[in-house]
Amino acid sequence: MRKWTRTGRITVLRKKGPVVLTAKQIDRMTMGDLAAEFARIQNQNHADSMIGQALAKINRDRVNVVHRKSKTTTERRLRVNVGQHMWTIVAALKYTV
Repeated sequence: MRKWTRTGRITVLRKKGPVVLTAKQIDRMTMGDLAAEFARIQNQNHADSMIGQALAKINRDRVNVVHRKSKTTTERRLRVNVGQHMWTIVAALKYTV
């Protein structure tokens, strides 16, 4: 995303209109923020769409591990989903090249 914001291909639609994000803003975003920003990209291509969907899919389990690590349901859900998440990450990385 940083590469394409520098070139001007990616602009994010906000309430006040289209905004070009800086590299510093992108670096400070959480995974959930990145997923939301990928959804707001104007003129999305297929890669932008797939990466945004992958981030959104993985983010729920990431939040649970960070904020509710001691719960048994969190660990059980993560153990069930970790294989799918790895394949999702591999598929999303193919679009970044």
